[in-house]
Amino acid sequence: MGQIYLKTCNGCGINYTTIARDRNKKYHSAECYKASIKKKENVCLNCGSVTLSPKFCCKSCSATFNNLQRDESVNRGPAKLEFTKIRQCQFCQKWHSKITSKYCSKDCLTVSRLTKAETNEKRKYGPKSQRPNSKDKILACGPYTRIIYNICAYSKETFISYRRFKYSPKFKNLYSREGKAAYKFMFNIFDYPNLFDLSLLEKYGWFSTGRKGKSKNPNGVSRDHRVSVSEATKNGYDPYYITHPLNCELMLHSENKKKYTKSSIKYEELVQLVKDYENGSVYPIRTDGGNIIPSRS
Repeated sequence: MGQIYLKTCNGCGINYTTIARDRNKKYHSAECYKASIKKKENVCLNCGSVTLSPKFCCKSCSATFNNLQRDESVNRGPAKLEFTKIRQCQFCQKWHSKITSKYCSKDCLTVSRLTKAETNEKRKYGPKSQRPNSKDKILACGPYTRIIYNICAYSKETFISYRRFKYSPKFKNLYSREGKAAYKFMFNIFDYPNLFDLSLLEKYGWFSTGRKGKSKNPNGVSRDHRVSVSEATKNGYDPYYITHPLNCELMLHSENKKKYTKSSIKYEELVQLVKDYENGSVYPIRTDGGNIIPSRS
């Protein structure tokens, strides 16, 4: 059996025995310890009476005081303002009673966030007049500037930039949305039944990747530019002729991918075909490819 210790309680003064684990305790029970604690006397924040509670003497005083704090139209009086928590708005410097907010209104909060964002941007980049332009970054000039040697996927030439680019600045317009949008077909092929043979379309259907709820058809038909968009953007051809129905050809999408950026006819031939077609000096004939190509009469 373990060693037994004889101790005297500091609260009630009685003698009691304990084991080695509890030999440093000063009280023989929890009730004796709680009874020996001297409670601090406080003043009620609402009525001013003496109480042992931290703030209020009763629930009624607590409710009365808190309700007065919530209602700004009620005059709290000089005695109660002493205990009211009032903050100063960090943006407009006005005093307000919103204890959980640093700002007096949502407008001050929004403007403060915008001001902080602009300040952080100035710290990072400096004034607007000294900030580097995105076009100037491609030149990658200046001391201690990080430079990357890139190879253009179109021209195979080497150029320097501040980050990795697939195409050089000379040829990036060939693959941008702005450059391709001007040469996009905007007509309906069913409005020109004398120029297109729809038997190929009836047999295979339109090519589709299955997006936007459409059924997937990887072996379908797609529209191809006879004079390619790549050649048109590179040489600055007139979009009127490139988007004309005579420049459109129906073919299987697999063959269209093999054709890539090559042109099946010259631009001069296309211009002459369009002029003859508008003058009525050509008539359509059917070809083996499933399309109807105009020919001179």
